[in-house]
Amino acid sequence: MPEPAFTLAAMRAGGTYAVSERDRASAEAVATKLGRRVVEAASHGGTASLALGFADGYEPNPGDEVVSVRRLSPIPLVALAACIGLCWTELDQSPYPGSPVSIDRVLEVTTELGAPHSHLLGALRNELSMSGLIEMNETTVRLGPAIAAWTDAQVDTLRRFADTLPGTDV
Repeated sequence: MPEPAFTLAAMRAGGTYAVSERDRASAEAVATKLGRRVVEAASHGGTASLALGFADGYEPNPGDEVVSVRRLSPIPLVALAACIGLCWTELDQSPYPGSPVSIDRVLEVTTELGAPHSHLLGALRNELSMSGLIEMNETTVRLGPAIAAWTDAQVDTLRRFADTLPGTDV
């Protein structure tokens, strides 16, 4: 049985980490004490792949000078907005994992906004995939486990503006 600290570190480093139900309970207990929460990103035969997120009220404040919050540059941000707009079809549900959508459709929607095709493809393959915000194969994109870790407050905020996301007007 891995130590809870190792499990949390593995989730943070890898985006997700597969654990047994017993290990999950100990990781959740430690995460709660740290203002974090453990969320299920996938489940495979009794082993859950978990992601680490912030508990409601413990999210970093982007305006706080003490905590550095990573921000996406404009092209990856547009690509992510389109992925959310296209993949999150059931707004009463969690956005993760959403419905898979073709890469071509994401590129079509984002290039209509004036973003360069090659930069968008690079953002999908690099920043968004590597950060776990999306999962991508040769032909499709779906939302990634980093989105599963978003707090209820963050999802509720996004839900209020979901109709303004690229691709939702289809």
